[in-house]
Amino acid sequence: MPQRKEYDTTVYIFEPSKIFKNKPKELAPDKAKRMINMLENEYTLTTEDICHLLHCNRKYVDDYIKLYVKNIFIDAKQMNWIAEILDLGNGFVDSHRSYYYFSQNSFMEYFLDSIILTRQTIYIDLTDHLLPDIKQLIYGNVLEDESISNQDKEYLLNHIHSVKAEIKKHDDKYLTALGKKLLASALPVGYSTKRKLTPEIYDEELKNNIKFEDLPLLKAPRGGGNEKFYRNAFLHGYIKVKINGKSFFIDQSKYSDWGITLSYEEYSKICCYK
Repeated sequence: MPQRKEYDTTVYIFEPSKIFKNKPKELAPDKAKRMINMLENEYTLTTEDICHLLHCNRKYVDDYIKLYVKNIFIDAKQMNWIAEILDLGNGFVDSHRSYYYFSQNSFMEYFLDSIILTRQTIYIDLTDHLLPDIKQLIYGNVLEDESISNQDKEYLLNHIHSVKAEIKKHDDKYLTALGKKLLASALPVGYSTKRKLTPEIYDEELKNNIKFEDLPLLKAPRGGGNEKFYRNAFLHGYIKVKINGKSFFIDQSKYSDWGITLSYEEYSKICCYK
């Protein structure tokens, strides 16, 4: 894990050492509303959420996340006061039992700073590399054009089915020049059993495409499902994420009947010199 400067990241709504017997006068409705706005729009992650996203325990959150990710502290009594002032009811309090609420933006900054990303393969959807007129034929609204006769529509429909069948057989005549290069470099079916022959490539730029929506991290199961998971990870180009001495995965694949798998090393060469 990279070395970081530790910051005082926790914001306390009240002095944590001070015990209130009664509701404090300084908690005006406008301040209570600001707290709710923070909880709903930025400080949306609880300790339990982060444990789920990173497959970690509460101690890890206490020892690392809390030190580097902006968070606010609101204990149960303070949350009850906020709910009472704004007349939010018991349902709101029941759904906010955590004391610490973490900023999603700050968490992603920490996460991206903490991880090392590598990749063996990448999954390519060949429909992204169809010739423009073929893509328009398949995905356009040509069959809804009322000016086209039923006979012509029937011909077009048969043609579309024929094109789809040829693409599925990995015929490259409907592909762009780049699409043809990618298809020619695709790994053969069954190659996942030889995946150790394919190098893992470190790529710092992969971080540019990692979003919060890619979480939670994927974790290989124990036991019999382990091999199936790793084969699937290889075939669909999972990104390997190393954090805290452990390895997890992110799946950004767009699955398709016309998908192919390339080694990431070969893909990088093709796309650099296309």
